[in-house]
Formats: sequence, C-alpha cells, structure tokens
Amino acid sequence: MSGNEEIFFNYEKNKAMRKRSLKKYILGGESFFSHDLNRMSQEGDVVLARKNFIKKRFKNLDFLLKHRFEWMNKYLEDKK
Repeated sequence: MSGNEEIFFNYEKNKAMRKRSLKKYILGGESFFSHDLNRMSQEGDVVLARKNFIKKRFKNLDFLLKHRFEWMNKYLEDKK
C-alpha cells in the first residue's frame, strides 16, 4: 500500500468508527420499545391516513407538487 492509499484507508476507517461511536453517544446504543408504549394512534392505517390527507389538503403542497412535476408533461405527451 502506498502512502496516499494508507492515509485514505486510515481516514475512511476512522470516519466509520467515529460515526458508530457518535450514534452510540446520541442514541445510547440500540433501543427496543414495547408496542404498548407507542403514542402513535392508528399507526399503519393507510385508509385513514389517505382520508385525512385528502380531507386536510394543503394548497402549498398542491402548488409545490404541480411545479415540481409539471415540466414532465411536455415529454410525456410526445410519447403518447
């Protein structure tokens, strides 16, 4: 291994170790919670989530999605 390769290898190795130790410091290691302690109501209820999304639509979300994907229409129309 050349000098530069060794420096890069050590840097990547240390970077991975710092990331792991930081996660342990922030999260305190692995955590497993009981389902009884979950404060989310109706978790996983897709039908209810969709109804709430449609009932409480945000105009700014519609605006952002329209402008985010509107440019694709001219390319999609050509292929029809």
